[in-house]
Amino acid sequence: MQNKDLGIIFFAGIYGVGKSTLSSKISKTILLPEYSASELISMSNNEEYGKNKFVSDVKKNQVILVENSNKILQEGGSFLMSGHFCIFNSDYSINILPTTFFDEAQIKTIILLIADIDRIIQNLNTRDSISYKKSDLTILQEEEIKQASSVGPTFFA
Repeated sequence: MQNKDLGIIFFAGIYGVGKSTLSSKISKTILLPEYSASELISMSNNEEYGKNKFVSDVKKNQVILVENSNKILQEGGSFLMSGHFCIFNSDYSINILPTTFFDEAQIKTIILLIADIDRIIQNLNTRDSISYKKSDLTILQEEEIKQASSVGPTFFA
Protein backbone atom coordinates (compact mmCIF):
# COMPACT_ATOMS: atom_id res chain seq x y z
CA MET A 1 0.00 0.00 0.00
CA GLN A 2 1.39 3.41 -0.94
CA ASN A 3 0.99 6.44 1.29
CA LYS A 4 -1.54 7.94 -1.12
CA ASP A 5 -3.85 4.98 -0.47
CA LEU A 6 -4.08 5.51 3.28
CA GLY A 7 -6.97 7.98 3.16
CA ILE A 8 -7.27 9.98 6.36
CA ILE A 9 -5.64 8.63 9.49
CA PHE A 10 -7.51 10.30 12.34
CA PHE A 11 -5.93 10.82 15.77
CA ALA A 12 -8.68 11.39 18.32
CA GLY A 13 -8.63 12.22 21.99
CA ILE A 14 -9.45 14.93 24.47
CA TYR A 15 -7.58 18.19 24.88
CA GLY A 16 -3.99 17.73 25.99
CA VAL A 17 -3.74 13.97 25.42
CA GLY A 18 -0.97 14.31 22.80
CA LYS A 19 -2.74 14.03 19.44
CA SER A 20 -0.76 16.75 17.69
CA THR A 21 2.54 15.62 19.18
CA LEU A 22 2.08 12.04 17.99
CA SER A 23 0.65 13.08 14.62
CA SER A 24 3.61 15.38 14.00
CA LYS A 25 6.15 12.65 14.77
CA ILE A 26 4.40 10.11 12.57
CA SER A 27 3.99 12.69 9.79
CA LYS A 28 7.75 13.19 9.66
CA THR A 29 8.37 9.45 9.71
CA ILE A 30 5.97 8.39 6.95
CA LEU A 31 6.12 11.66 5.01
CA LEU A 32 2.42 12.51 5.08
CA PRO A 33 1.07 15.98 5.78
CA GLU A 34 -0.75 16.56 9.03
CA TYR A 35 -3.57 18.88 10.00
CA SER A 36 -5.74 19.48 12.99
CA ALA A 37 -9.49 19.50 12.42
CA SER A 38 -9.66 23.02 13.84
CA GLU A 39 -6.96 24.15 11.40
CA LEU A 40 -8.95 22.84 8.43
CA ILE A 41 -12.13 24.47 9.72
CA SER A 42 -10.36 27.78 10.38
CA MET A 43 -9.15 27.88 6.77
CA SER A 44 -12.71 28.47 5.58
CA ASN A 45 -14.54 30.36 8.28
CA ASN A 46 -11.80 32.68 9.53
CA GLU A 47 -12.56 31.59 13.08
CA GLU A 48 -9.50 30.92 15.15
CA TYR A 49 -9.75 28.46 17.99
CA GLY A 50 -7.73 29.64 20.92
CA LYS A 51 -7.02 28.24 24.30
CA ASN A 52 -10.67 28.10 25.36
CA LYS A 53 -11.55 25.55 22.61
CA PHE A 54 -15.20 26.61 22.50
CA VAL A 55 -17.02 26.29 19.16
CA SER A 56 -19.92 28.46 18.03
CA ASP A 57 -21.46 26.42 15.17
CA VAL A 58 -20.60 22.73 15.38
CA LYS A 59 -22.78 21.56 12.48
CA LYS A 60 -21.42 24.17 10.08
CA ASN A 61 -17.88 23.29 11.12
CA GLN A 62 -18.48 19.61 10.36
CA VAL A 63 -19.60 20.49 6.81
CA ILE A 64 -16.49 22.66 6.34
CA LEU A 65 -14.29 19.87 7.70
CA VAL A 66 -15.70 17.34 5.23
CA GLU A 67 -15.27 19.75 2.30
CA ASN A 68 -11.69 20.69 3.16
CA SER A 69 -10.67 17.11 3.94
CA ASN A 70 -12.01 15.83 0.63
CA LYS A 71 -10.29 18.69 -1.19
CA ILE A 72 -6.93 17.79 0.35
CA LEU A 73 -7.45 14.12 -0.50
CA GLN A 74 -8.20 14.98 -4.13
CA GLU A 75 -5.29 17.39 -4.48
CA GLY A 76 -2.57 15.66 -2.53
CA GLY A 77 -3.69 12.29 -1.26
CA SER A 78 -3.59 10.81 2.20
CA PHE A 79 -2.93 12.80 5.35
CA LEU A 80 -3.01 12.68 9.13
CA MET A 81 -5.57 14.62 11.12
CA SER A 82 -6.03 15.24 14.82
CA GLY A 83 -9.39 16.07 16.33
CA HIS A 84 -12.17 15.18 18.71
CA PHE A 85 -15.39 13.23 19.05
CA CYS A 86 -16.46 15.40 21.99
CA ILE A 87 -15.67 18.91 23.17
CA PHE A 88 -16.67 21.14 26.04
CA ASN A 89 -19.39 23.75 25.69
CA SER A 90 -18.71 27.09 27.36
CA ASP A 91 -20.37 25.80 30.56
CA TYR A 92 -18.12 22.69 30.46
CA SER A 93 -20.98 20.39 29.59
CA ILE A 94 -20.02 17.86 26.94
CA ASN A 95 -20.89 18.47 23.31
CA ILE A 96 -20.84 15.24 21.32
CA LEU A 97 -19.83 16.20 17.82
CA PRO A 98 -22.00 15.03 14.91
CA THR A 99 -20.61 12.05 13.06
CA THR A 100 -21.09 13.77 9.70
CA PHE A 101 -17.36 14.02 9.18
CA PHE A 102 -16.78 10.34 9.89
CA ASP A 103 -19.70 9.31 7.70
CA GLU A 104 -18.66 11.43 4.70
CA ALA A 105 -14.86 11.64 4.80
CA GLN A 106 -12.46 8.91 3.77
CA ILE A 107 -11.35 7.91 7.25
CA LYS A 108 -9.36 4.71 6.90
CA THR A 109 -7.99 4.53 10.43
CA ILE A 110 -9.00 5.98 13.81
CA ILE A 111 -6.42 6.03 16.56
CA LEU A 112 -7.81 7.11 19.92
CA LEU A 113 -5.27 8.40 22.39
CA ILE A 114 -6.09 8.04 26.06
CA ALA A 115 -3.97 9.00 29.04
CA ASP A 116 -4.03 9.38 32.77
CA ILE A 117 -6.11 12.46 33.62
CA ASP A 118 -3.41 13.86 35.92
CA ARG A 119 -0.98 13.77 32.97
CA ILE A 120 -3.51 15.49 30.73
CA ILE A 121 -4.04 18.21 33.35
CA GLN A 122 -0.28 18.73 33.51
CA ASN A 123 -0.07 18.95 29.70
CA LEU A 124 -2.92 21.49 29.55
CA ASN A 125 -1.48 23.61 32.33
CA THR A 126 1.89 23.69 30.57
CA ARG A 127 0.54 24.26 27.06
CA ASP A 128 -2.48 26.49 27.62
CA SER A 129 -2.11 27.74 31.20
CA ILE A 130 -5.70 26.63 31.75
CA SER A 131 -6.92 24.49 34.63
CA TYR A 132 -9.73 22.01 34.06
CA LYS A 133 -11.45 20.04 36.76
CA LYS A 134 -10.25 16.46 36.92
CA SER A 135 -13.86 15.24 37.05
CA ASP A 136 -14.76 17.18 33.88
CA LEU A 137 -11.80 15.76 31.96
CA THR A 138 -12.51 12.25 33.23
CA ILE A 139 -16.08 12.42 31.95
CA LEU A 140 -14.91 13.96 28.66
CA GLN A 141 -12.40 11.15 28.09
CA GLU A 142 -14.99 8.48 28.92
CA GLU A 143 -17.40 10.01 26.40
CA GLU A 144 -14.61 10.32 23.79
CA ILE A 145 -13.94 6.58 24.15
CA LYS A 146 -17.62 5.76 23.82
CA GLN A 147 -18.06 7.92 20.71
CA ALA A 148 -14.90 6.67 19.01
CA SER A 149 -16.00 3.08 19.57
CA SER A 150 -19.44 3.79 18.11
CA VAL A 151 -18.10 5.29 14.87
CA GLY A 152 -16.11 2.30 13.71
CA PRO A 153 -13.01 0.24 14.26
CA THR A 154 -10.71 2.17 16.56
CA PHE A 155 -7.16 1.54 17.70
CA PHE A 156 -6.51 2.61 21.28
CA ALA A 157 -3.13 4.08 22.17
